[in-house]
Amino acid sequence: MTQYNPFIHGYTDFRIERTLQITYEDDCPPCYRALHPSQQILSDTQLQCFPCIFNDDFALVTEGREIDTALSDRCPYNGLVRNVLYGILAEQDGQQKHIGDLYSLAEAQSVVRHLSFGGGYNRCWEIRKTHLPISAWNSLYERFSTKMPIRLPSVLVSLFWCNEHGAVGFRLHNTPWTDECLEILEMTAAALRQEQLAFGLDEHLVDLLHLAGQADIRFLVLDPFAPTLKGLPLYDD
Repeated sequence: MTQYNPFIHGYTDFRIERTLQITYEDDCPPCYRALHPSQQILSDTQLQCFPCIFNDDFALVTEGREIDTALSDRCPYNGLVRNVLYGILAEQDGQQKHIGDLYSLAEAQSVVRHLSFGGGYNRCWEIRKTHLPISAWNSLYERFSTKMPIRLPSVLVSLFWCNEHGAVGFRLHNTPWTDECLEILEMTAAALRQEQLAFGLDEHLVDLLHLAGQADIRFLVLDPFAPTLKGLPLYDD
């Protein structure tokens, strides 16, 4: 089960799947099947309105196609491909969601582009300071209160004061903090976490920064008067 991350809003991990809408017996509703990998090279126009055979897992277009006997024997049903659909799927709160179907790959890609925002979503968050315990703040102040703003390149974090009320900002570098994106630094998310702990950052702070980093947050501000973020622990003032 994927860990819930309250910094991640909306959908993530988009993918597009091509599916065939098939009609068969007159009194049965259409069914939907994936095209067998052996025919993935076929264009949509080579599939739509052509007869097919299918089973519970995949379909094969038959007209003008040579199909291996072993494959055809696995497909007991006959039908007609009515439409070629491009299904958009994504992750939301750790669960797979089917967002919808489009009639072309270009249309599906356009929807994904608009839903995922590219680099246009908000990478700056302001949350209540009490999402960290007093011990974490004491540790931070003892080391850095007279040095801020300060950049800590070895642990991919910068710290700075935000206002006279004690709000502290964190600039997260090289986000998102995932194994794939940190590979360019020859590092993993787990290795980065260990380096931050070895550097002396409080474990509660490190865990909070990693949730933000995984969500591609670049600036995280903790302010005593900011709203709380549902899903994060709260500590006494």
